[in-house]
Amino acid sequence: PVAADIIDFKTDRFAGDRSRWIEARRLHYGPQLEEYRFAVSQCFGVPIQNISTRLLLIEADAVIPTP
Repeated sequence: PVAADIIDFKTDRFAGDRSRWIEARRLHYGPQLEEYRFAVSQCFGVPIQNISTRLLLIEADAVIPTP
């Protein structure tokens, strides 16, 4: 089956507790990545359940999946 992986690079400045900051970024950018997922599905005909999304947080040196 056809699949896609969307990785969104973010350069937000890290501040405070690392794990809380990462979770806050995931919650903040999650809706944006859902829009990307929908657009890829519509434009390329990829089933939405076959599209994964992740944030690459440069400042925290972390790659995290988004719901």
